[in-house]
Amino acid sequence: MYYITSPIDTESEAYQLSARVARKLEKAGITVYLPQRDTDQQQPPKRIFAANIKALSAADGVIVILSETRGIYLEAGYAKALGKKLIGLKTGETKPVGNIVRNFFDYIVDTTDELIVLLEGTAHEEA
Repeated sequence: MYYITSPIDTESEAYQLSARVARKLEKAGITVYLPQRDTDQQQPPKRIFAANIKALSAADGVIVILSETRGIYLEAGYAKALGKKLIGLKTGETKPVGNIVRNFFDYIVDTTDELIVLLEGTAHEEA
């Protein structure tokens, strides 16, 4: 399962992109966890946080929608500390990626199709 980080605001362009990415990955047979969709947002914030941390901890990797929202990088840092595979997905608002950021991620891809090929290839390597 891959956890997808994206802005919490479900009206934002980056979130809308992450929802489309999730649907496309699921159509390709890749299991994803999209917190805004898969965590009950009606519960208290501490419970939402705990549920998201639990999902992050269980994930095989984390797909980071590279937007200008800082919260996604908190999740990415937590996942990195756990040794999770980190994949950055560029968007229209992604600024040029410097060497430090590039080396923080295991992979950075330009398109959802490229992401699917990467994840399918990684699944075959792990099998």
